[in-house]
Amino acid sequence: MRNGAGEARLKFIKPLEPVLVLEPPVSDDWLHEIKFDGFRVQLILDWAGARAFTKNGHDWSKRFWPVIGAAEKLPAKSFILDGKMIAPDPDGRPNFHQMHSRMAWNAELLAFVAFDILHLDGWDLRSLPAIERKAMLWDLVKPADGIINIANTSKVVAPSSMQPSTRWDWRAWCRSDAAARTPAVRPTFG
Repeated sequence: MRNGAGEARLKFIKPLEPVLVLEPPVSDDWLHEIKFDGFRVQLILDWAGARAFTKNGHDWSKRFWPVIGAAEKLPAKSFILDGKMIAPDPDGRPNFHQMHSRMAWNAELLAFVAFDILHLDGWDLRSLPAIERKAMLWDLVKPADGIINIANTSKVVAPSSMQPSTRWDWRAWCRSDAAARTPAVRPTFG
């Protein structure tokens, strides 16, 4: 535990949900990343330690205890990270069917993939462009020992010929205005 007597704890922020569209946007104003199969989770670190919340605000810190331990080792006093808790196969691809088993019996085999940072060391970052938040997220998560990772981001659009042979799809995020945190597209191919 950290010393924060008198400080309020950071609170869960209800995540914005992506909107399904038929085609991904192609302009340079969008960032694209792979959507991982897993549970949407917010990792919150403050003076009292780290916690993990589901997208509905349920505290699942005990289920994700190894990730909580890794979050407390990241070089920040406080943060709120938005991402997915996944059960990676040996090749790194998420295996959604293993999530419940790993939460119950092998939580050390879970991993957290961060795709946004909403708060860092006393600053609400939600009004910043996504590209700036991604840089801050990279600086924070980069030193983690593998259980906390960052989603790769690209300005390259997923090809329309992409085969649904993997269970991954693409997500695009707007980066240009105060609504930059808003997930704008989540097309599923196949």
